[in-house]
Amino acid sequence: MQTKLLNAAILIGMGINGALYLAWFRSSDPDRIGYWYLIYFLIFPFLALLGILALALKKPFNLSRWLGLTLLLYVGTLTLLLTSISLGFGKILDMLPPHSFEGLHVIAWGVAVIGLILTMLKR
Repeated sequence: MQTKLLNAAILIGMGINGALYLAWFRSSDPDRIGYWYLIYFLIFPFLALLGILALALKKPFNLSRWLGLTLLLYVGTLTLLLTSISLGFGKILDMLPPHSFEGLHVIAWGVAVIGLILTMLKR
């Protein structure tokens, strides 16, 4: 029962994250910064906490370590990428086509969701 609750919380968090990405792309507001605040300051910490929880409860809940690692890799990689921009490595992203940063988020989200679902189905 606890495993199903954890899996449901993970899928709900990823679903809200995906809905925010969709809302971001459909928004006509040129700023759209509110979506990024929600993603980086509410959803990502929630997903990271669930990833740590999944790793901590791996044995009692009979979970695959990939469940927690996938969440932490997803959140950690995208957060590191955003932080690297503020640290002066934004020139690398400037060489990419427009909206590559947002596209990378959506691609990473899709890969993470597929990996999470596959991991959940195997257990």
